[in-house]
Amino acid sequence: MVGLGISVTRGAASCMAFSFSLLLLTMCRNLMNMLRTTWMSNYVPFDAAFKFHKTAAWTSVVLAACHVVGHCFNFYHISTQPPDFLECVFGNTIYFRSDYLPKFQFWMLETVTGITGVSLAAILSIVAVFASEWARNRIYNIFWKIHNLYIVLYALLIVHGSVVLVQEPWFHYFFLGPAILFTVDKLITLSKRITPLKISKADLLPSGVTYIKLRKPKGFDFKPGQWTRIAVKGYNDDEYHPFTITSSPHEDFISFHIRALGPWTNKLRELVSVNEADGFRYPRLYIDGPFGGVSEDWFKYDVAVMFGGGIGVTPFAAILKHVTYLSQINAKIDCEKIYFFWVTHDQHQFEWMTDILREVEESDLREFVSVHVFVTQFFQKYDLRTVMMYMCEKHFVRLSERSLFTGLQAPTHFGRPQFTSLLRSVAKGHPAVKKIGVFSCGPPSLTRSVYKACYERNKVSTVTFDHYEENF
Repeated sequence: MVGLGISVTRGAASCMAFSFSLLLLTMCRNLMNMLRTTWMSNYVPFDAAFKFHKTAAWTSVVLAACHVVGHCFNFYHISTQPPDFLECVFGNTIYFRSDYLPKFQFWMLETVTGITGVSLAAILSIVAVFASEWARNRIYNIFWKIHNLYIVLYALLIVHGSVVLVQEPWFHYFFLGPAILFTVDKLITLSKRITPLKISKADLLPSGVTYIKLRKPKGFDFKPGQWTRIAVKGYNDDEYHPFTITSSPHEDFISFHIRALGPWTNKLRELVSVNEADGFRYPRLYIDGPFGGVSEDWFKYDVAVMFGGGIGVTPFAAILKHVTYLSQINAKIDCEKIYFFWVTHDQHQFEWMTDILREVEESDLREFVSVHVFVTQFFQKYDLRTVMMYMCEKHFVRLSERSLFTGLQAPTHFGRPQFTSLLRSVAKGHPAVKKIGVFSCGPPSLTRSVYKACYERNKVSTVTFDHYEENF
């Protein structure tokens, strides 16, 4: 009678009951952070929860579209059937007069299922549009407010799935467990918002980087490479943004290096600059975290290779500072060697990172860390300007044993790094090591190139390169 439409809608509804419930689990940050330290992390990639959240969300959107289109065909078929058919199908749920034949708009706008379905389709469409990468990068505040419509969305889902129109409701079987976990996780997050933290120091650094220093709150324990979510009190209090902690766990403060790339980060830089100039007090910050990052697992490998590009050097800054501290107190370090490759557009882009690397060189008496700097401002390998810079650099290093451009003992290279060759060289220097951890953090172009290099080396090498990435 109704054709394939009923099969499409039933199948899509069954899948959506699972996918929408799964979305709640991917938003349980505290739960994910706890589970990633257990044996389950060997089988479940908890660090990829955000990517999986987007995958599950867009899958739900596609399933919802199939569900809507299927019901449009269903309503058309039902609207053209005789009243006897309606009595057979809906006799236990809807009463019709023997001569009454409901039209298409009745099913869409005059039933609870239809009204909630239309509302769900409208809300989901709006959320999907503003969840695009363009919206997140340019109008994040609007994206975040619209994204919080998930409360209304799930309320309508419960009503939509609870109305007995054709079959008994069963959405709650999928929804109840994840909803309880999400609620508990949300309460934990809200409990951390009781007292905003005071900024003890702030500096405006070159390249649009803002340095924020806070007194470490009691009980705030973190590992190098972890990150937190930050909101500014008095400016969109509920708008949180993730930033990596750049201080070391042994220090009595927590610090962040935040690059001004969007409306929120530019506003934070503006607030800091105004307060710094006029002598007013800095804004207070809400801190949610810390949360585990992929870079914090560096100590699990005998040899760790780190590639940082742009502001993506922040997790490695904390790790290198921590390694420096361990070296100073002669503490045992599980990892045998760290190779850090800093890919920057020019030597002035992140001068604050140069200070950290200089401190590492002065304290690293055991030569535990090997640093290489790549300046990508010069694109052509055999460009005359590049050759002249290379000659000046070599001459200066020969005289002072330091780079002309960075002031570091670490060698400075011109042009983009050849990641495959670098990994081959690292493996050659450690013939006894069979597994090397590779950590990349920066723009997608950098992490994709590192992943491709690891993939190519794993096909031909006896050494396994395990790649972990973070994008900024």
